[in-house]
Amino acid sequence: FDPEHTIPKSMKFPRPKELLLEQLRNDRDCMGRIEAAHELGKIVDVSVLEALAERLEKDPFWGVQAEIAGILAQHSASEAAQAALVRAVKLPHAKARRAVVQALAHVRTSDAERALKGVAEKDPSYFVEARAVLSWTAVRLSPYSLDRPESVADTERQLISWASRESYVDVFRGAVFASLAQLPEIARGDRPKAFELLLEWTRPEKSEDGRVAALSALCQILKTASPAVRERILKALESAASEPNFRIRMKLAAALGDTGSADAIPILSRIHALDVDGRVKRAALVMMDHLREAGGVPETVTLLKGEVDRLMEQQKKLAATVEKLEARTPAKKKAAFAGRSSKKKKSRR
Repeated sequence: FDPEHTIPKSMKFPRPKELLLEQLRNDRDCMGRIEAAHELGKIVDVSVLEALAERLEKDPFWGVQAEIAGILAQHSASEAAQAALVRAVKLPHAKARRAVVQALAHVRTSDAERALKGVAEKDPSYFVEARAVLSWTAVRLSPYSLDRPESVADTERQLISWASRESYVDVFRGAVFASLAQLPEIARGDRPKAFELLLEWTRPEKSEDGRVAALSALCQILKTASPAVRERILKALESAASEPNFRIRMKLAAALGDTGSADAIPILSRIHALDVDGRVKRAALVMMDHLREAGGVPETVTLLKGEVDRLMEQQKKLAATVEKLEARTPAKKKAAFAGRSSKKKKSRR
């Protein structure tokens, strides 16, 4: 029925395992193979996992391979699924490899850890390397690895060493910074090297893409930061909010809204008040409302904010009116008025 998927529909079509396996292997339409893979993923069976592993390596379309990688990740407790994903890190298409390394984040074994580290250190695609860094960190910080006392310190050292690598739009360094934000105890200030590196990369002389990534990582740490760490993060964020860089302010507004912290509201209010770009002002306003709703800000604070906004709007209207009046006044009248004013001052003296 509808083999080329040309009819928009929602359909339940139960089939025996044998028919699904045949569809997975021989359907000429990639959508049919993907649908068969998802149906087979609901069956916990050794033969099914073997068939999915086979198609992961041999299917001619990267989209089917990426979908199968996600399905195998749901069965990461199976040794067959684990082995298939580890082998698939060498797939020819970059998007398929990226899906595979993302799926390997759910495989908590030493083989997966080694495979992910190898991909992070050398892959033809920067984006695959970046995804491998995130998955490698997830495996290293999982209960499988945290049983080893030196695990977090080793992870921190490795990530800091990777932070010096250059890549297209700093995608690799961005993944490193996001991984550093996941380190246990960094929010308490117990990982000073990682924290200082993130603060260093918020400075104006650093690359724009790296700064955006560092600011996003600091916003993640802000969610659970201790008072001392929170103070330093807020200082860095306030400094970035005062810059004229559109992309940094836009990204900062979104990241601050994701913190869930009421401490971010004054920074967002500053962005909203000073920015001239309507997109940034709207993003800051939306995120302020989001934080107020999430954090239960007292009604008096909300009313005070509304009163301040109203006064600022009145000030803008008054300034515009004065400018119009000055523009209508002829230059000669202005000079005469200035002369009369000076004579009056002299007569008073």
